[in-house]
Amino acid sequence: MKSPVDPRIALASLVALSALVAACSSGHALAPTPSAAFSEHRTGTSACIKGWSNASSPGVPFQVVDESGLTEKDADAFDLYVTVNNSTQYLDPSTGTLKTLTSTSIPPIPVAQMCPDFALPPGVASRAYLSFGPLTVTDSPPNPKSPHDPDNGHLYDWMEFGTPAGSVYNFQADMFGLPLQANMTDSAKNVYAFGYNHYFPIVDAMKADPWKELLVCGKAGTNHSQGCPSGEFIVRVQAPGTASAPGGTGFPPYWTDYDKVDYVTQVVGKEFDTAPSGSIVYVAYQISYPNPNSDPKGVVQGCGNFPSGSSGLPCPGYVASYDAGTQSFVFTLASPVPAEWSPSPDQAFPKTVVLPVKTYFTDYDIWAQPAPAFVPSTPSPGGGTPAPISSLPMKEQVEFYLLKDMYVDLNRGVATTAGTVNDPSYHALLPLCMPTPVSPACTATNYYKADRLNEYAAVLHKNSVNIYDVTKSDPLPDEEPGTAYGFPYDDEWSQSSSVTPAKTVDCLQVRILPMAGEPAKAKEAPLPCYKK
Repeated sequence: MKSPVDPRIALASLVALSALVAACSSGHALAPTPSAAFSEHRTGTSACIKGWSNASSPGVPFQVVDESGLTEKDADAFDLYVTVNNSTQYLDPSTGTLKTLTSTSIPPIPVAQMCPDFALPPGVASRAYLSFGPLTVTDSPPNPKSPHDPDNGHLYDWMEFGTPAGSVYNFQADMFGLPLQANMTDSAKNVYAFGYNHYFPIVDAMKADPWKELLVCGKAGTNHSQGCPSGEFIVRVQAPGTASAPGGTGFPPYWTDYDKVDYVTQVVGKEFDTAPSGSIVYVAYQISYPNPNSDPKGVVQGCGNFPSGSSGLPCPGYVASYDAGTQSFVFTLASPVPAEWSPSPDQAFPKTVVLPVKTYFTDYDIWAQPAPAFVPSTPSPGGGTPAPISSLPMKEQVEFYLLKDMYVDLNRGVATTAGTVNDPSYHALLPLCMPTPVSPACTATNYYKADRLNEYAAVLHKNSVNIYDVTKSDPLPDEEPGTAYGFPYDDEWSQSSSVTPAKTVDCLQVRILPMAGEPAKAKEAPLPCYKK
C-alpha cells in the first residue's frame, strides 16, 4: 500500500515552485546550478549527523530550516560549522566530540543531514557558521574585513552564543550575509524569537550611493546579481566599520567629507555650540567608582538614577559643548560629586573632559568604535583577557564612555538632538532613560531619522523582529525598529538582537529565510521549537 503524502513535503514542493515563479517575475535571478566540484566537500554519507553526543554533558537541540529557495545540484545546499571556546575547538561531525582547531579547515556538517535531535556542544564564546557551499574555518576564523580572505566570495553568516544553553546573539556588526531568524524555548517553556523577516529589502536599500560600496559579490551561491560583474552574485553586505577598516575594501568619507561637509565639526559641533546651555547632557553611566558605604577600595559597577535622590548611586552627568577654536568636544561635570567618592586623585571624577575631533572622530572611529589607545589591549599579568575598563583611572573611564555614547548617537542619528535632564524624549542617552530604557520616552522610534546616520544599521533594524512571547505567528510581525546589532555598542538601551533566556535553553531553531523570491507561507505555521 502506498504511503500517504506527507503534507509538509507537499507544502515544501509548493513553496519551492512559488519561489521559482516569484524569482522569475520579480527580477531576482536564481543562482545557476553549481558544478559537481561544488559538492565534493560533503560527507558522502546518507546517515544523519547527531552533533554533540555526550550523555554526561548534554548539549542544546539545534535545528536549521532552509527556506532560502537557493538551488544546488544536490539537495543539501547549506553547511554548518560549529566552533566553541573562543575558536579554539570545533564540533567534529564524525565523532560528535570537540577537537582542537588547527590551520586545516574543519569538516562541514551538511544541513540536510542533521538529525532531528542534533545538539550543539557545551562551551563558551561559540559560533554556528552557515555557509552555502564550502567555508574555510580554521584557527583563524573567516575574516570579512579582508578582501584577501579565502572566503571573501562565499555566501555565509553566523550566530554567536555566550554558551549554547544561555545567551544567543545575531551579530551583524561585521556583515550581513543571510536572513537568519531564530526562535527558541527554555526549560520553563518561555518562547523567544529574533533575527530578520526579509532579505531583499535589506540588500535593495544598499544599492544607492554611498552604500553600494558595501556590497560584496562572488561566484558561488546566491541571487540578486544586479550591481555585480557578469556571472557574479551578491554574497553579503559589509558593515561600514568592516569596509573602512585598515586593509578593508574601503568606504567613501561620510562623516568627515561627504558632499563637502564635515558633519562632525560643521553640524554636530555647531549644534553643540549653539544649543541652550545645559541642553545636551551625556551620562557616563557605566563607570566604576569607590563604594562610599563600604570599603573605599571596593568599586560599584554602574550607577543608579540621576539626578540623585532616588534609589541607587547617582551617575555623573556631563554637559556637552563644542570649542570651534580647538575643534574639540568639551564635557563639563554638571553637578558636584561627594568627596568620599574620590579617596585618591586617580579615582576623582574629572570636572572637564576634552575630546579632540582629529584624535577621536575619524570615519573609522565612528563606524567601528575601536578602543581608544588608553584602553587596555594586552593580556593582564599572568595572561588571560585584557584588564577591564573599570581598572582604568576615573578620568579615562569617563572619557571612554562619553566617546562610546557619542559614537552610538552618531550612528543612530540623534547626536544633534537637544534635550534636557528633565526631557529625555529625544536624546538616546539622557539620564531619565536610565531606570527604564524601554519606556515610551526612550524607545528606538526616535532613532534613524536624521539626514546623516548609519543606513546599514537602520535597514537591519527596520527589517528585524523583536518578539519575546511567540505563539503561532508566522511570519513574525515587523516592529519598527526591531532589534539588531549593526555596529559596535548597538546593544545600548536594549536594541541588540541578543536574547538571554530566563531559564536554560532546551530548543533552538534557525530559519534561513527566502532569498530567491518571497514564497507564500502557511498563515499559522507552527514554529518547531514552540510546543502548543
